[in-house]
Amino acid sequence: MIGSIVGNPEKVDMTSSGLGEVIKSLENQVTQGLHTGAQLHVARRGETVLNIAVGEAQPGVPINTDSV
Repeated sequence: MIGSIVGNPEKVDMTSSGLGEVIKSLENQVTQGLHTGAQLHVARRGETVLNIAVGEAQPGVPINTDSV
């Protein structure tokens, strides 16, 4: 996985643990082959709280947070 929880999710009434569950779910979906790769950006009230990339953009090429 590339990227992470950024800023302070609690500041915008979100939780780090909840975002952690979202990350685990996305990683599991890629591992199970539901997606070859995915990028997820979450913002609330104009504040970015999560920006991650998981899997491959194309075979052998890791996806990154700028791929999509």
